[in-house]
Amino acid sequence: MNWIEIVGLVFGSVLGGQWLINMITLKSQKKKAAAEAKKVDSEAKKVDVEAEGERIDNAQKLVSMWEDLSKKRAEEDAKVIAKLESMIKTLTAKMDKVIKAIDKANDCPGVENCIVLKELDKKELDKN
Repeated sequence: MNWIEIVGLVFGSVLGGQWLINMITLKSQKKKAAAEAKKVDSEAKKVDVEAEGERIDNAQKLVSMWEDLSKKRAEEDAKVIAKLESMIKTLTAKMDKVIKAIDKANDCPGVENCIVLKELDKKELDKN
């Protein structure tokens, strides 16, 4: 064997051995990368679940706020309605008194000169 063959054999052995080492190393690196990718995917799913949980919490808080607001509004509306009902009752009672008084005005002495009845007749004529 000459020195070129010896150098070729050494380089061949070293390079061939290196190729085998590279293949083994690449295989382990591939497994490591796959494990890291799986870990990252798992963490991403966890973050997605947490984000969805936060969205649900925010939606529940919003619903609760709207419920509180609608309850307050309903209470305020109930107060206004009660006040209006009271006013209607008062006005109805006063109107009933006025109607009774007008009905009795026809029996009044001096009905011919009654200013109130003349005004009512005038307004009644204006309607027609």
